Amino acid sequence: MKGDAKRRTKRSWGRKASHNLLRTFNCSESTVQVAQDMISKRDDTLIKASTILAGGMVASGSTCGVVVGGAMSLALVYDKALVENGLAAEIGLLSVVGDYVDWFRDEYGTTFCRERAGVDFWTLLGFLRYLMPPDRLLRCLSHISGALQYLYDKQSHDLPVAKGDIAKEISSPSHCARTVLEEVRRRTNVGDPLLERGSVVFDGGVGLRGGACGALVGALLPIGALTCIDLREASWLQAYRDMLFGLHTLRRRKMDKPDDPYAVGGRIVTRFKSEAGSLECSAITGGAFADWASFQTHMHSSAICSRLIELSIDEATSAISWYQGAC
Repeated sequence: MKGDAKRRTKRSWGRKASHNLLRTFNCSESTVQVAQDMISKRDDTLIKASTILAGGMVASGSTCGVVVGGAMSLALVYDKALVENGLAAEIGLLSVVGDYVDWFRDEYGTTFCRERAGVDFWTLLGFLRYLMPPDRLLRCLSHISGALQYLYDKQSHDLPVAKGDIAKEISSPSHCARTVLEEVRRRTNVGDPLLERGSVVFDGGVGLRGGACGALVGALLPIGALTCIDLREASWLQAYRDMLFGLHTLRRRKMDKPDDPYAVGGRIVTRFKSEAGSLECSAITGGAFADWASFQTHMHSSAICSRLIELSIDEATSAISWYQGAC
C-alpha cells in the first residue's frame, strides 16, 4: 500500500475517491477510506464508524459526508501529534479542520448536504431526483475528488500546535463528541481510543464552524462502528443493497431493527432533532465560535449543550444495549 501511495499523484487520488463513491455510494466512508490509503494508515473501525455519517448524519442533510469524512481523515493524519502534544495539538487540529471546512464552503458554496444535493434522501422522490438526471450525483463526485486533492496537500504540513498559555487557560476542557464517546464506552465497553482521540474535530460543529452537533456525531459513531458493514471489503452489490435497504427503512419510518444502522441512527437523529430543534451546532447555540477559547466558555456555561450531551449518551447507550440484547 505504501508503494502505491507514493506513486500516485493528487489527481489520481481524487479520481480514486470519485470511483470509490460510485462503488460504495457512501460519501463519508469513501472519503475516509481513500484518505487512509493515501496516508498508508488503515483503520477499519474508523471506516465503519464513518459510514453512518453519509448524507449529512444518516442521510438527514446536515454536514456533508465529505466534510466530516475529511475531518476524520485529518485527525488520523495528525494522530501522532495528538498523542505526543495532547490539548495543544487538539487546538491546532481544530484550526486545520476549520480551514478545511472554510475551503470546502468557499469552493462549493455550502457544507450542508441538503443544500448541495437539494434533495431529501428520506423520501423516494428525493432519492430518485438525486440519481436522475445525474447532475447532483456528478456534483458529489467532483467535490469528493477536490476534497481528496486538498487532503493530499495537507498530509505534508506540520500541525500548528498551540503555544503559550492558550492550552492552560482551561483546567478541564470540554468536548462534544469525545465526552459522549468516552461515556458510552464506559457504560457499554463499546468504543475505540483512536476514534475518541480524533473526535475533537467535531467540537463546535466540525472545526468550530457550527455544523452537525458534535454530541450527535458522538452518539452515531459507535453505532456505525458496531453495526455498519465494512464497505472496504464489501462488493458493490453488497454496498448498494445495504444502502437501498437502509434508505427504505428511513422512508418507512420503521426503525425497530437493532442491527440496522439506518434504523438505529434514524431513531437517534429523530429524537435529537425533536429535543434540540436542529441537528446543527450554530442553530442550537446561536452561531459559530470565533476560537477555541470562546467555545470553552460556552461549553462550561451552556445548560442546553449539557442536556444534549446527556441525551446523546443515553440514546447511544440504549441503542447498543438493544443491539447486544438482540444478538
